[in-house]
Amino acid sequence: MISRYQHVTGPVLVVGFTDDAFATRAGTRRLLDAFPRLRPQMLVIAPAQVGMAKIGHFGFLRGASEAALWPILLAFLRDGRSSNASGIDATPP
Repeated sequence: MISRYQHVTGPVLVVGFTDDAFATRAGTRRLLDAFPRLRPQMLVIAPAQVGMAKIGHFGFLRGASEAALWPILLAFLRDGRSSNASGIDATPP
């Protein structure tokens, strides 16, 4: 399966959180290195940037994050960009 990673192409928004102890920025970059044909935009969010006290590894999937975080993903899916009303923009990894 790993040999097929090189065939995965396209833009991807990679979302990380400064308080995520599992998916660190370095680990995320290593994962992206396995997919050389992706065109990643990396977005690293501090909880305070979106008005939250904490997000962690699983917080994105919990109810409190819905209003703050899902619009970021929706903008990327709709417009191919990651900026949103909160002013958080993605950067190259």
